[in-house]
Amino acid sequence: MSRYSMRRTASVVAATALVVGGMSLGAGSAAAVPEGSCDTNNLTVSKKVLNNGEVAPGGEVRVRTVFSVTGHPERYLNKLVDVHPEGFSYVRGTATVDAWTLLSGQKTKDVEPSVQASANTITVSDAGYLLSPTGNKTVTFEATYLAPKDAKVGAEHAFGSKFDVSLFETTQVCGDLATVKVRGKNIVEGATSGSADLGFGSADTEGGSGSAGSAVITDPAGFIGSIIGSALKSAS
Repeated sequence: MSRYSMRRTASVVAATALVVGGMSLGAGSAAAVPEGSCDTNNLTVSKKVLNNGEVAPGGEVRVRTVFSVTGHPERYLNKLVDVHPEGFSYVRGTATVDAWTLLSGQKTKDVEPSVQASANTITVSDAGYLLSPTGNKTVTFEATYLAPKDAKVGAEHAFGSKFDVSLFETTQVCGDLATVKVRGKNIVEGATSGSADLGFGSADTEGGSGSAGSAVITDPAGFIGSIIGSALKSAS
């Protein structure tokens, strides 16, 4: 076996190991999770991008927004508007609100916000959620968004919030509270999308033709073994 062939085999095996470990290929070290907050009167809005603050092109990212008060008077949150970056889209069925209710106390429930795609917003209206320093009554809103498939790697996109509160005369706006950074796809994401630029191309499954991604899902051990076997064979 030539020295070049040995190096080539080692590279393929090492790349395959990343599939097992769930690590990103070429993604670099993890960045700090982007988050931010803003204050208006005695009310604080904090927003945080989960998923380590990153998303791959065409991938999903979850965003959490927490409304709270720093002291009296108590407030009622009547409408909350999540502002997402242009090109991102809300994944229906993923929104939840954790809020205090008289009968159940603090409880999380699914909600279906109205979607305004042209305004890049989703809205939960007529909520009437209580915010109080007594018993730490807060409101937490979470939703998942889909990044554009053509999102540029390295670009950062901001999320913001708007909301209406009882006795506040105008809608409150907290813009660009948190950002998500677009990272390169890892090996698993590339394979499951049938990406050929990872060097795997397509793979035949037991039932006929299929993508490398489907092989990862249906038979991950066989998929990895196939890659290593092919690498060894081509290197010999």
